[in-house]
Amino acid sequence: VHTYIPLLGHMGWLWQTDSIKPAHEHFISNLIYQKIAFNIAALPKAETNNDHVNILFLPYGEIHDLGLMFLNYTLKLKGEKVIYLGKSIPFDNLFYLNSQVKNCTWITYFMLDRPIEEKIEFLNSVEKLLAHTKNNCVIVGKVWEDFSKENTNSQIIFKSGLEQLISTKKEAVVSE
Repeated sequence: VHTYIPLLGHMGWLWQTDSIKPAHEHFISNLIYQKIAFNIAALPKAETNNDHVNILFLPYGEIHDLGLMFLNYTLKLKGEKVIYLGKSIPFDNLFYLNSQVKNCTWITYFMLDRPIEEKIEFLNSVEKLLAHTKNNCVIVGKVWEDFSKENTNSQIIFKSGLEQLISTKKEAVVSE
């Protein structure tokens, strides 16, 4: 957390200011991704009586999955059950999984900003996904700050970044 997340944040700023090229960012990101994947593979299988599952996904069109991969590792390291769906998942694909997993936290991450209409449509879809369940959804990304202030749905939780998400849940990272 204390090394990779600040490094990625700094790289994002360098990329946005044209100080580095996308190839530089991709090179470093892929090295980190490989390191995280190796460490996930080395973890023992979580043995818990808790039936709660964290389901991680990036919405359709979002391809920056390194932060989500890091969260996957962090949750598994803490013994949490995780289903990692990955990047660019069409939202309608989530409904089937939601019918099969009765106790879950959906976690999604946005790097790219979207037009307000798309954000509203996404939130409407999340509300439909969560309707008549005890499940919740954590939406991570600074691009949602305006929506987080107006949120009245207790099943939808907004976090500005992964560091905030991880640090607010020391014992059980996201499970309630």
